[in-house]
Amino acid sequence: MWGKYRTDLFFRTTCHIIVLQVVFTVIVVIALWFVMDLLMRDTTEALMSTFTQMLQGQSVTPDNVRASIEDVRTNHFLPTMVISTALMLCFGFIIVYVALTPTRRSMERQKRFISNIAHELRTPLAVIQTNTDVALLNSDVPARLRQTLQNNSQEISRISEIMNNLLSLSNFMRNEQLKFEDVDLSVVVQRVLDTLEETSNHKDITLALKTHTNQAVLGNAVALEQVVFNLVKNAITHTQARGLITIEIEPSTDGKYIDLAVSDSGSGIARSDLFHIFEPFYRARTAPKNGGKGLGLAIVNEIVQMHRGKIKIRSTEGQGTKVIVSILQSTREITSKGDTEELSMDFSHRILQ
Repeated sequence: MWGKYRTDLFFRTTCHIIVLQVVFTVIVVIALWFVMDLLMRDTTEALMSTFTQMLQGQSVTPDNVRASIEDVRTNHFLPTMVISTALMLCFGFIIVYVALTPTRRSMERQKRFISNIAHELRTPLAVIQTNTDVALLNSDVPARLRQTLQNNSQEISRISEIMNNLLSLSNFMRNEQLKFEDVDLSVVVQRVLDTLEETSNHKDITLALKTHTNQAVLGNAVALEQVVFNLVKNAITHTQARGLITIEIEPSTDGKYIDLAVSDSGSGIARSDLFHIFEPFYRARTAPKNGGKGLGLAIVNEIVQMHRGKIKIRSTEGQGTKVIVSILQSTREITSKGDTEELSMDFSHRILQ
């Protein structure tokens, strides 16, 4: 039994909860008994005082009796109940804290384990990727072997992306401090679209950017770039060939946030999946087989929370999805050459409008 208690997290947590519930029940019973006993004594004393006055021939009215009982309730019963309630709430907090301590420690160890594994795997993966790429440079490689090497290179790239996402998720879930500064969100989005140009061209997908100048937010540029990258990459993955993805940047209606909206014409998300899409490693039923591993939106959610922002999703199956991320607007404007302009960019055909 002791061995299982030491090694089994769920068994240990269950034991903690049962013991604390028993202790809490005993304390509640004792507190109620003490309160009722004190109330009964005070009420009895008040009634005995009234009866004594009656026996001594003093005039006692119903109002005098009512006043005595009201005095007991005001001066003794209410303060005792307030103190007892405060004590039970404090003990309830202690119960939750102690009961969840093993789970919290286990999650911290799991995060460290994931981070360490991801770090350790990056070096051998980089070596394998380099050797594979070097082998592909040899023109004498047979066609079948070349195809195998190309497939290996693609799978290594996918594994490397998973490792990078695991590292990012682990870092953000540790609540590591980010340096916040004024960031032009339109510049961040433009940089991401340049990075994903080849990916969108491969599927002949149009990426349209609609923005205004001086869209400054208070945030971390690197983290926000990862938010935009994951949202746009996710949209490309779920959008059919020759589809349309629109990225809009505009102030929110209340003027406190800058809204980043990414809309696609893809397969959409089922209602049952909407409640779970921010969970790590969760994949929707409509997700393509060659899609991600369910880490992108989890990372987005963590970063948005660290920025004290908001995220909303609107989706219709078969028609597409719209993700709206709201980041706190900067109090200072970022210098720009123009006043207001709208840009529309088709990265499939490299046309600027």
